[in-house]
Amino acid sequence: MKLKHFLLTLTMATTLLFTACKKDKEDDSTTTDDGVNEEFVMPTGEPAKVMGKWQVASITTNNHFAGVDHIETYNGTAADYAEFKNSGKLHTFFQGVLDVSNFTVRSATQITIDGDPADIKVLTDSKLVIYDKDKTGTFGFTEITYDLKK
Repeated sequence: MKLKHFLLTLTMATTLLFTACKKDKEDDSTTTDDGVNEEFVMPTGEPAKVMGKWQVASITTNNHFAGVDHIETYNGTAADYAEFKNSGKLHTFFQGVLDVSNFTVRSATQITIDGDPADIKVLTDSKLVIYDKDKTGTFGFTEITYDLKK
C-alpha cells in the first residue's frame, strides 16, 4: 500500500513530488500486497542494472477519470535522484526531501517497492523506465511513468 500512497501523493501534488512513503519500522524485508514478507535478495544478471543511483529525467502522471486523460509531466532537476542500494533500500531525493523505501527487483521487467508491484519498461546501463497503473475505485485509474537516467 505504500507505493499506492506514494503514487497518490505524486498525483495530487502539482509539482509531482518524487518521494516514497517511509516505513515505520526500517528493516530489510518487504511485505507484498498478498501479505507475504520477503527478504531482499541482491539481483544478478540483467535485473542487476537497476542497482545504483539514477537521475530523474521525468515523471509523467495520467489521472484518467470521467473517461478523460489528465496528463502532467515533471522534468527532473540535477538534484533529483533515486538510488537503489545493496541493502534493499530505495533512497529518493526530490525537492529537498529524502525518503527511504524497501524494494525487490523481481526480474528485468518487474520491481516491487514497499510491497507494491510495478513494471520495468526499459532497463539498460543508462536508462530505467518504471511504470505503475492503479485503479482509483470506480472513478478511473492513475498511471505513473518514471523515466530515470545515469
